[in-house]
Amino acid sequence: MAGWGESREPDNVIRSLGRIFKISMRGLLQTFRSLTGGDNESRKKPALSVARSAVLFILASALVGFTLNLNAQKHGRAVGVPAPTSIDTATTPGAQNGPADTAPPVPVGQYRDLFTLKDAGSPQIELRGIDSRHDVHFTLPQAHVVRTAKIHVNYAFSPSLLPQLSHLKLIMNGALFATVQPTPGQLGGSDSHDAEAEFTIPPELLVHNNTLTIQFIGHYTMVCEDPANTTLWSRVLRSTFFDIEGDVLPLADDLKQLPMPFLEPAAIQPLSIPIVFASAPSFKAIQAAGVVSSYFGMISENRPVRFPYTSGRFRRAMRLSLQTVPAIFRRA
Repeated sequence: MAGWGESREPDNVIRSLGRIFKISMRGLLQTFRSLTGGDNESRKKPALSVARSAVLFILASALVGFTLNLNAQKHGRAVGVPAPTSIDTATTPGAQNGPADTAPPVPVGQYRDLFTLKDAGSPQIELRGIDSRHDVHFTLPQAHVVRTAKIHVNYAFSPSLLPQLSHLKLIMNGALFATVQPTPGQLGGSDSHDAEAEFTIPPELLVHNNTLTIQFIGHYTMVCEDPANTTLWSRVLRSTFFDIEGDVLPLADDLKQLPMPFLEPAAIQPLSIPIVFASAPSFKAIQAAGVVSSYFGMISENRPVRFPYTSGRFRRAMRLSLQTVPAIFRRA
């Protein structure tokens, strides 16, 4: 006894398409005869013949579409799916809602760090009550010596606050360096629109591991104040950003310090590690560059990393210079 499917002929898409086309044409011919009076049975049931022909035509169209899709898949593409386009996803720090760094290139031996509270992992800061605070922790690279530092604060106050008694305190590592007060409103209270202000941070306050404390002092009346009143609030947006400049300490060319000085795992600044080839790179050199860049991409965790490359142009800066190909990439 033959098993299931053993007596069937092999599937052939073209042959099946031809048979369906023949059947559909026969149905159309019978429909034509019924309309011209050439077939008594078709005259009795014209609607049935038309419906059958329509179904067969739809099945034939579906089979044609399936055949085209199958041929397209054999050639490595899908019908109806546009070819992928190249999109440049490299962004600058806080490109969506933070600083826009349009300054000229930083001189050799110096640096400029621009990063937002969002880059530091902070949510939007909502402070409520008479006295509340929020801490933001961030780390600066060990090889960076701070010369100047600023913070650009984007904030908002409740419209019910008394401007003369309410304010935000900005504290760096326990030291107060700035105070933000609400702007008086036109109808009393405070202006509730989003505002911004920039303050200088004394460079001596910044160390390797830092804590920015934002403290809110809020009052809406002079007497009989409810500390839990919902009108007591202030907000600091995630687009608030730091602008820090200084000098880079020279470090010895010692592989024992890896991933320093190219990458410091605790730092939060977006990374850019240039790759320089001594001459036009070979396939092995490109392969080696891919391995090295993959290593830095892996240990950078969730921080974006850019790897701009040049060939034959050396500059005194921190870079990966690929001049020889490691033995592990040579074939025996």
